Amino acid sequence: MDLPITSITAAILAVMITAMSLGVSLRRQKLQVAVGHGDDHDLNRRIRAHANAIETVPLGLILLGLVEMADFIGLFVWLLAALLVLGRVAHAAGMYRFSTSLRATGMVMTHTGSLIAAVLLIWSCLLG
Repeated sequence: MDLPITSITAAILAVMITAMSLGVSLRRQKLQVAVGHGDDHDLNRRIRAHANAIETVPLGLILLGLVEMADFIGLFVWLLAALLVLGRVAHAAGMYRFSTSLRATGMVMTHTGSLIAAVLLIWSCLLG
C-alpha cells in the first residue's frame, strides 16, 4: 500500500515541525528557561506555534492518508495536502509576524482540509 502524497506531506510537515521545535529549544537555551516561557513573548509565540502544529497535523495526516487509501482522485488528495501544508505555513508565519489575519487564514485552511477529508470519508463509507 503506497501513500506517496501523504508521505510527501508528512515529510514536509515533519521538517517544519522539527524546525519550529529547534527554534523553541534555541530560544530556551539563550534565555536559560527550562520550562514555560519565562515571560518572554517571543518564546511564548514559538511554543504556541509549535504546539498548534502538533495539535493539528496528526489528525490532518491521518485523514489525508485515509482519503488517499480510499482511492479518491489524486487531484483531490493533492488539494487536501496543499491545504494542510499551506495552512500550517500560514499559521506559523502569522505567529512569528504578529499577523492575526495570517494566523486565522492558516487555521481556516487547516480546518477546511480536515473537514473536507472527513466528509469525503463519510460519503465514501456510506456509498461504498
